[in-house]
Parts: sequence; structure tokens; C-alpha cells
Amino acid sequence: MALSEKKAITDKKHLDKLDKMKIQPYKEEGAEIRAAAEQAGQSLQGYILQAGRTRMKADEEGAGEVKNIEVHSSNKYPDRYYISQDEENALKQLLRPHIETIPFEDRAELEKRLIALIRETLEEERENYNENSFRSFL
Repeated sequence: MALSEKKAITDKKHLDKLDKMKIQPYKEEGAEIRAAAEQAGQSLQGYILQAGRTRMKADEEGAGEVKNIEVHSSNKYPDRYYISQDEENALKQLLRPHIETIPFEDRAELEKRLIALIRETLEEERENYNENSFRSFL
């Protein structure tokens, strides 16, 4: 058997032992991960595998539950926050009759008020969370 045939057999045996995974981060986050791997002097695969191993070890040591970051994280990728289609439709249905009564030229003000309302609601929830967290320590 020629050397190239032996190498092909050995390579195939090795590749058969490997798992294949595909991740698809947003481009900005992917660039950040690639840059971090390069800065660490690691291949991208090595960097990601090390991160996975570190996470698995932390989980084994009882680091606590971490929610799915794709949905629940406070990250800088706002389009990851999940509102179901039913919830989105309900919000639109709730807003539409009010929006239709506002003259077009005044809708920018309505938009500002709705954004302020969302921010106020988020702040109230944050305060409630902080109060409940504080009470749980007592």
C-alpha cells in the first residue's frame, strides 16, 4: 500500500472520531470572538472549545444556572430579545386604534412617549427586582 493511501485511511479514521458543530453568532459578535482568539494566541476552534470546557467545569462545580444567553441575556444585541408573534400581534392590536386617532404629524411625539413608557416600565421592573432581591437577603 502506498504512503498516500495509508495517509488517506489514517486521516479518515481520525475524521470519523470528530464531531462537527456549527455556530452562527451575529457578525459583530463573531468578529469579537475571532479577535479574542487571536489576542489569546489560539485558533478559533481552540478558543471556543476552551470556553466550552470552562463552562462545563463551572457547571459541574455548581456555578449555578445560567439562562440561555440567546434569549435572556443583558447583551448588546437587542434583536435577540424574544417577543412571541402572538405577543407582538397583541401589542400592535392594542396600539393600532390609538395610533389611528393621532394626526400623522404628531406621531413622532407619540413614538417618543411610547418609548418613554417602555423605559419607565423597565425601570419599575428593575426597582421591583432589586427590592425583592434585597428582601430575600433579610
